[in-house]
Amino acid sequence: MPASYKIATAAMMILTLTGCAVAVLSPTPMPPTVTPVPPTGTPTPVAASSPTAVSQPSLPTKEKGDADSAEAIVKELVATKLEAMKAKDIQRYLALINETDKEYYTEQRNWFLIYQDAVTSDFTIEVIKAEKINDTTIVASLYQHYLYGPEKADRRVTYEERFIKTPNGWKDADLNFKAKETPHFVVKYQGEVEANAVQVCEEAEKAYVSVVKELGLEPHDKTTLKLFADQEMLRQNTDIRVAYLFNGWAEDGESIKMYARRERATIAPLTAHELTHKITLGISDSLNSWLAEGLVIYFGSRPFRGGNVLLELWTTITSWRRPPSSIALWLAP
Repeated sequence: MPASYKIATAAMMILTLTGCAVAVLSPTPMPPTVTPVPPTGTPTPVAASSPTAVSQPSLPTKEKGDADSAEAIVKELVATKLEAMKAKDIQRYLALINETDKEYYTEQRNWFLIYQDAVTSDFTIEVIKAEKINDTTIVASLYQHYLYGPEKADRRVTYEERFIKTPNGWKDADLNFKAKETPHFVVKYQGEVEANAVQVCEEAEKAYVSVVKELGLEPHDKTTLKLFADQEMLRQNTDIRVAYLFNGWAEDGESIKMYARRERATIAPLTAHELTHKITLGISDSLNSWLAEGLVIYFGSRPFRGGNVLLELWTTITSWRRPPSSIALWLAP
């Protein structure tokens, strides 16, 4: 059966199920759900097929002979980053990002568009320490803190960032991930969740087989999975406007991002869910939430949950109103 026919058929089923779900769920009052602080004029993150040429700020290039030269380089980069954020200057911000990693470059471009729309205050990044690993690589421990929204929610994370030396100076090259490869995935993970990464490598391949069989479509290249040690780090690397913590995130042109510390039995369903998002959003990144989530539940999650969406009550009509890439909440522990 052609994949396009499968998707069209599934869409019709989802419309029917939506009506049924309303009838089934309406007698029982829905519990209140936490929704993101509504942004004003939210720009839709758009993936770039290749980095956009941007003006270059003054980036650290000169070698320093003192012992803390790595720290000095990173402090200069961080200061420039904060200045670009304060000025809402996306070109200056992107000039600090390693443009040879197109996926990370796209993620940072989309992140900045989201940041421009977010309500934040007192945004700071402190350099705890920095170490030059070799002539072209620095790893730094950073502490990030800001207040979010009118309620001034306190958000803070500590993490390791990698910087590389390029012909245009030192640039941000993503978190200091380690990596493992499988036949269909590149699994990048923070060092403290290596044991979880081993399980993800095995379960992700199960998810891949299921999605390709059910959907009839597959990614063109290996899919990158990024694993985060805690859910706050996951939120900080996706959409900071979301008021709740979640388990997975996928956007067109980006890696799949997942919370790593999960029960093994939930890894394959979550991976299948987000992989279906990545494939379908690659076809069209303007799907309505109900259709985007309906497709991933039907083609991605259903095979791991034994069948009937209405009987299992995996999701609700209310949750379908949330941003399509963030609704993995029905898998939350």
